Amino acid sequence: MNKICRNCNSEMTFLEVKYARMFRCFKCNISIPLNKDLEPIFEDEI
Repeated sequence: MNKICRNCNSEMTFLEVKYARMFRCFKCNISIPLNKDLEPIFEDEI
């Protein structure tokens, strides 16, 4: 399971911290939070 960063096109790292799961791009310091179904949560949908 991998995701490509929209900003720099490098591969993002999957992280699981306590109850939060996210993809993180260490190159440009962006993280994308994921819901329990491992789908990205985008702020514009809230």
